[in-house]
Amino acid sequence: MVPVDVPESVIVAPVARERGLIVPEILKVGATAEVKLIAGTSALLTATPWLERREGKAAGAPGSPTVAKPELLQTQLNGHVVLIGFGRVGSLVGEALLAKERPLLVIEDRPEVAASLKARGIEVITGNAAAPAVAKSANIGRARWLVVAIPNAFEAGEIVEQARAVNPTLEIVARAHSDAEVDYLKGFGADFIIMGEREIARGMIEHLLGPPADAAAFIPPQP
Repeated sequence: MVPVDVPESVIVAPVARERGLIVPEILKVGATAEVKLIAGTSALLTATPWLERREGKAAGAPGSPTVAKPELLQTQLNGHVVLIGFGRVGSLVGEALLAKERPLLVIEDRPEVAASLKARGIEVITGNAAAPAVAKSANIGRARWLVVAIPNAFEAGEIVEQARAVNPTLEIVARAHSDAEVDYLKGFGADFIIMGEREIARGMIEHLLGPPADAAAFIPPQP
């Protein structure tokens, strides 16, 4: 695969926000068969919560016994939507899809949210979508759409890359916070990417100046 540069915001922003760490250099990651980190960044990324979720490990004392997890069963859905994350963005998307009675499977790593979805009769897999076993149980190979609604572009890139490898015809929709993240996710195979700041600006312009056609004249096309 052609190496893809990770924009600084993809790695630094989530870590800085969550851990209060200071990073002196712009970090670049080569996306090949494995993630390769430049010297000094591995400890930083290890501290990032998505890595703990990716491996399915809870923070605990060293040497604590490993609890075997039950094997995930593959969904019987076909031609369905796989929605990653049921947070502020994902829940709005999910509710719209449910209202239109689209076949939906949600992957959510917060047990309490997953439990509430199951109570409503919504098919949900509890876990991190970047884990191969979780992705396999979602039957990505037979899905029609993948909606990656999580805010962490680094984790989203891994999810998009795995899904594209399994299903070349899958339509992948993702979210981003900068043009650099848009390019990053497109490099892994995302088809349609929504940048939050751009859509906020569009809404403000439309409110102030009129219909959507007017707003389009002031917002450069998304790369």
